[in-house]
Amino acid sequence: MRPIAFTMLLVTLSSIPALAQGSGRFWVAGAVLWDNDRSWNGDIPSTVGAGFSCGVDFLNGFGIELAGDWPVSRTITSIRTIQDPTLGLERVTSRVTLQSPSLSGAFRADFRSTPRLRVSALVGLAFVSHRSTFDTLVERATGNIEPVIKGRYPWWGPTGGLDVTVSLSRTVAIVPEIRAIFFPLADGRGSSAIFRPAIGLRREF
Repeated sequence: MRPIAFTMLLVTLSSIPALAQGSGRFWVAGAVLWDNDRSWNGDIPSTVGAGFSCGVDFLNGFGIELAGDWPVSRTITSIRTIQDPTLGLERVTSRVTLQSPSLSGAFRADFRSTPRLRVSALVGLAFVSHRSTFDTLVERATGNIEPVIKGRYPWWGPTGGLDVTVSLSRTVAIVPEIRAIFFPLADGRGSSAIFRPAIGLRREF
């Protein structure tokens, strides 16, 4: 599965001659995003993050792009006190830190275009690194223990989205967008998806 997905990502990022009917314009962009990650089990708070993307827009209304997102990690803390029948009173502090940075490649298609505004849809493939840290502090009268468990799991899934390119000048544009990554083969509960609305600034060359 991973070699097939990796091959698809490389194909997505390739400059396909059939799309390039004439010269294209290269662009780079940075964005501030809101990360609504529903791919973890349970209710996970949303967080902010940063995104970077680059691509080529061809003159026939098609394009390709590469995008990377780095959401801020979120930590969930819970504290409980229990009475162990053997060890006595315990205070247990659990901290769970979660993060899902991603890298994606996608094809773009314009379905509305004017001199100052362009609405585009995109579809492609995303690689997500699911990162977690479980830190549990157990405080006892006989001494404390604090096991830490870290995990990092690669996930692949289709990605899609919409963006609106609003030109501020011939080379600078502001780009509100929304993207989603889906994991149809995930075995966890919930929607198994990540939703990321963002606002970006694009520079064309």
